[in-house]
Amino acid sequence: LTDVNLTSDQQYLAEQYGTKLPVLPVYGAKEEKLFSRLMSKIEGKINFDEIAIKWLDHVDGKFIFPKLPAHLETHFKVWTKNQRIREAVKSADQAIQNLSKQHNDIAEV
Repeated sequence: LTDVNLTSDQQYLAEQYGTKLPVLPVYGAKEEKLFSRLMSKIEGKINFDEIAIKWLDHVDGKFIFPKLPAHLETHFKVWTKNQRIREAVKSADQAIQNLSKQHNDIAEV
């Protein structure tokens, strides 16, 4: 991890944790994508300790920062809710398209 350019807040947090990088909650597009990618590979029971260790393989100190298992577990709750919303919107969109098609078929008769 060379050329890491931490903000003063990030530097302070790292110093308080006694780490080179601050340990932060999931934030930003790149961390969201990484979280989704790691979640998609899980089979069976979710072990947030293991995910936090796997996460470390991706830490760059610019866009991806270390996570505690508690950060990942908390984010999982929000992520799961958002996944359900996306699925509901997708399902509703398909239903609306089907209704629209049926309406157009009836109108042509």
